[in-house]
Amino acid sequence: MFLQVGLREEDRDVCRFLWRKDGPGGPIATYRLTRVCFSLACSPYLAMQVVNHHLREKRDCFGTVVDDIMADDLVVSCDSIEEARDFAHRSSELLASGGFHLANCLWKTLGVSWNPQEDELTFRPPELAASQNQETKRDLLRTATSVFDPLGGLTPFTVRAKQMFQSLWQNGMAWDDNLPAEVELQWRVWKLELNELHCIAMPRAYFPFSPTEACRLELHGFGDASEAAYAAVVYLRAVKTPDDVRVSFVTAKSRVAPLKKLSTPRLELMAALLCARLVCYVRKELALNVEACHCWSDSKVALGWINGDANRWKPFVANRVREIQALTPSLWWRYIPTEDNPADLASRGCTVKNLSSSLKWWQGPTWLRVLEKERRATAVLVTVSPPQDAANVINPGRYSSFERLIRVIAWCRRFRHNTTMPARSRRTGIGLTSDELKEAERIWIRQEQIHAFGSKESLDKAMTKMLCGLNPFLDEFGVLRVGGRLGRAQLEEETKFPALLPRKGMIVDLLIRREHNPQLHAGVAQTLAALRERFWILRGRSAVKRVLRTSHFLIGRSLASFPDRSNSADRGTLRSSLRHLLRRWSYQQKLVGAFWKRWKREYVVTLSSRGKWKKLHEQPRFGDVVLVADYNTPLRTTETLVECG
Repeated sequence: MFLQVGLREEDRDVCRFLWRKDGPGGPIATYRLTRVCFSLACSPYLAMQVVNHHLREKRDCFGTVVDDIMADDLVVSCDSIEEARDFAHRSSELLASGGFHLANCLWKTLGVSWNPQEDELTFRPPELAASQNQETKRDLLRTATSVFDPLGGLTPFTVRAKQMFQSLWQNGMAWDDNLPAEVELQWRVWKLELNELHCIAMPRAYFPFSPTEACRLELHGFGDASEAAYAAVVYLRAVKTPDDVRVSFVTAKSRVAPLKKLSTPRLELMAALLCARLVCYVRKELALNVEACHCWSDSKVALGWINGDANRWKPFVANRVREIQALTPSLWWRYIPTEDNPADLASRGCTVKNLSSSLKWWQGPTWLRVLEKERRATAVLVTVSPPQDAANVINPGRYSSFERLIRVIAWCRRFRHNTTMPARSRRTGIGLTSDELKEAERIWIRQEQIHAFGSKESLDKAMTKMLCGLNPFLDEFGVLRVGGRLGRAQLEEETKFPALLPRKGMIVDLLIRREHNPQLHAGVAQTLAALRERFWILRGRSAVKRVLRTSHFLIGRSLASFPDRSNSADRGTLRSSLRHLLRRWSYQQKLVGAFWKRWKREYVVTLSSRGKWKKLHEQPRFGDVVLVADYNTPLRTTETLVECG
């Protein structure tokens, strides 16, 4: 291909070479190349630009070749033998007009073979040299990269080699160091499975019929992550008739997890980003009329991030959510159970034997081959009766403490989970976890918020004005929180954005009593400060007074008054006076040390409410007369009237 492209006269001097005319002892002559030669970095670019120049001139009559040619290979797929013959004849004539001649058809390239009889793509295992020595990191990389998989069909198998290679980097091994015993054992098992690659066959065509004959085409992308890797896989779904729905594997991609340990939701978010990129790439490259795209993830946290506002999250989450939202609309994203997610194979890895027989990997979940109307009907039949709210079943007024109330709800949710899940997924024999208790608390908080702020009838004018100053928003769990002005304060997240609660309610009363007892029956200010570390109660001071006023008569005096317990007999002695003063000095130092702690707990949290800038004011317009005051002039100086112009 390179020798078909000529060099300009002024460029031939840079391609000179020396040659002996009559053998090794002959005179040395200087020659110049008149064609593009091999081994130059610019040679592939020059050759492709010349080919594209000839193709662009005749793009109107045969433009598909421009998109299907890659370097010196032409890859194209036809629906019939007659169409393939016509394409081969016309493309040969087109390229021959520019001096490029198509050679014979190839049945295999770079480890992927085409079986014309079965019309399938098969994989050839790489030829490995027999070695009696112990394997090294260099050998592992050389062998792993010799498996050519352009479409990603072998991703569940190749991801295992990636994980082993990453573990060697984590151990700090050099290129020629012998593999550790545990890694070498896994590596030898992986190499033995290379001989089984010929058992895997992929259909060359997506469907037995032409995609143009389908009445509807859809792309479905799946993303999943594990502790070691994350992956994405894309399928093409075609509906020809209500009884003929086909799903075909398109492509897949995997990446190992970063060396820095990340939480599972963040890894799932990275898998979702990989899925979004892959779906958009496939949709762009496929010359088909794809009517709908869907992206699936088994992480509800990641889906909550994607469907939320990116500005609310930390930079790691926000940056990836912004890119996902720029690539895909939020309506594309749906939830899928882990057992139905085919990307789970690519994130965890599997053997060649399991991969070759996995219908979930090659054809997607079984329900994907069913019409969407039937899937919806099945889902409706499963939900026989709508779930009742907790407030309609349990009366919080019957409980003396908030802890007892949330524990009852947590046990009820545990019971419901165990009755709807298989035996292996049930949670039995263990106490309530912190996540279960937190979710039970969120249920009651949401219920109280819905009761207080859920309708226009429950919001009066004064309450609406207070809510406007608090800038409320919904978090990923559906809890209404205060936006306020503490977003950049060095406080806990729940303190910066406390949950919003009304002034009256049984849940509010239980929360106030719960915070009052750990504060050693402190007064209104301290109890309110403790509450505002997690909750913001409208008219909180009056709400706390309303709950605590019945306990004041038990003391009969100010809560801050303490009796003088010093011994009256020792008051006159110097030693007792020194001890008394030392105790007072220690107490003063303790108060000084606790000042900033109380500043954050009791004062800073009161700054969430916005006092001004709640309304839009009209700006001066052309022709208005405004009063201009100069703050640098003395007082009682006459101001200036100016007309805007």
